[in-house]
Amino acid sequence: NASSLVLATEATGISSGANFTTQPVVHVVDTSSHIVAASAGLVVVAAATDPSMYTLSGTTEVPVVRGVATFHDLSLSPAGPGGLTFYLNGTWTEPNNLTQANNTNASMVNMSFPFRVNQMLRIAPGQPSSIALWPAPPTTVPAGVPLTSPPLMATLRDLDGVPTSIPMAEFTISSPTCPPMTCLVGRLTVPALDGSALFPDVA
Repeated sequence: NASSLVLATEATGISSGANFTTQPVVHVVDTSSHIVAASAGLVVVAAATDPSMYTLSGTTEVPVVRGVATFHDLSLSPAGPGGLTFYLNGTWTEPNNLTQANNTNASMVNMSFPFRVNQMLRIAPGQPSSIALWPAPPTTVPAGVPLTSPPLMATLRDLDGVPTSIPMAEFTISSPTCPPMTCLVGRLTVPALDGSALFPDVA
């Protein structure tokens, strides 16, 4: 008879909004840790460990086939420290937090709820979708005076507004009214480091 769930394959390659590179696989096992092949009709459910903070997308309920539940298209967002929880359908209705210590493989079986297993993980920022300029330029500035308190910084951000760590060669800043009206001066093209660029003397 089935006695617990085991996370046989952990999710890896986790970036915000993108399908995991390695999708999780959950086994239904007996008290001797043997896969229970006679498990027709069982369903394993995946959930974000903290659904108030993170969104899990994809097919979150998969049938158990000969003791194995294989997920195919799961993704998490936004970026940050998160977690996945897997449980047998009908055995747990409120997957909201972790209360047990993790083992060295970052997964565990909660012995108080044997049909539940968790994986702690870190969600990397997603692909860049916008550029944020910080701080926001003031509405009026003296002509020719560099914006140096603090200087402008441009940062790539993903769909959730989280700064990405994807490097670019350079950033260029320009004024939409130049020419014939207001133009920017200073170093308008600067190298980017890990998706960010500092404009030290733009005026």
